[in-house]
Amino acid sequence: NKESDWFLDIQKSENDPNITFTMRDKGIPHRLLIEFISAYIALLIFNQNDSMNTHNCFLIPAERAGLNLFFKELSSIRNRLIHDSQKDNINSMEVLKDIVKSRYAEPISDYLEFLNELNNTKEQESDYQIQAQYIQKNIIKGKYEVDRYGDIFFLPDQSNKKKMPLHFTSSTVKTLFSLVFYLEHLAQPGDYLMIDEPELSLHPDNQRNLARVLGKLVNSGVKVVVSTHSPYFVRELNNLIMLSKSFEKSNELRQRYGYEADECLNPEKVSAYLFADNTIKQMEVDNNEGIIAETFNNVINNLNQSSNEIYYASQEEEDGDAE
Repeated sequence: NKESDWFLDIQKSENDPNITFTMRDKGIPHRLLIEFISAYIALLIFNQNDSMNTHNCFLIPAERAGLNLFFKELSSIRNRLIHDSQKDNINSMEVLKDIVKSRYAEPISDYLEFLNELNNTKEQESDYQIQAQYIQKNIIKGKYEVDRYGDIFFLPDQSNKKKMPLHFTSSTVKTLFSLVFYLEHLAQPGDYLMIDEPELSLHPDNQRNLARVLGKLVNSGVKVVVSTHSPYFVRELNNLIMLSKSFEKSNELRQRYGYEADECLNPEKVSAYLFADNTIKQMEVDNNEGIIAETFNNVINNLNQSSNEIYYASQEEEDGDAE
């Protein structure tokens, strides 16, 4: 094309993590360009053909616990605004401003739509019941129930069939509802499951259990994308990666620590990236150590060093006073 024909130029140098976009002013609204570019980048990241369009992409946001509790109230506010806009004596521009202000980010809107459709989708059954049961047995110690009004309840294993409204349950139970429901009713092979901060509200033991569940999902055909700040979660992923290779004591260690074969992760199925200082850096993954997470290792080493120095300094002073 001649130089005068182009309005968007995309350049990326080899081994450079940055992509440069140069746009010419062709009268196209800036917002539309940003949306187009974002969608195109997402397509390139996940798949370069249309095969992704045949699979679901289910995102579990970091705000999930609060949304699970208040989704009906949030939806009713939007509905009331729309209802008010139809009244004759209402200033339509003011109502429009209120509606625009009440807009949620697209992932939140999609998640609210998922919650509002619980009563319709609960009759479906997926092929991932075993993974859902693992979470119910090993993490939340109970089961969820959605009644005919779409309200969420929890039935603890030790409750003699007495169910609790979700707002009476622990933060762990609140935050894992959508994952369990997705696995029971919506999950399909080839899906993209995206979880923002999977470790939220979870004890370190349960973070490890959840990492094992995600390992099972990867090995059964679900593509899992997570963002995490938890060294416990990453180290458990590393255990799954290291146990994927065959060595003399691998079976013995699996049995001793309760690992199952379908949890182990082939390092070729794992990619890790560090997002820092407006850049994205690919992290090394191998079957000897797993994910080389220097960002966590440095913090842990510094914390251990400072803790040791503080402890030994205080002990020396106490020993001196005792003399």
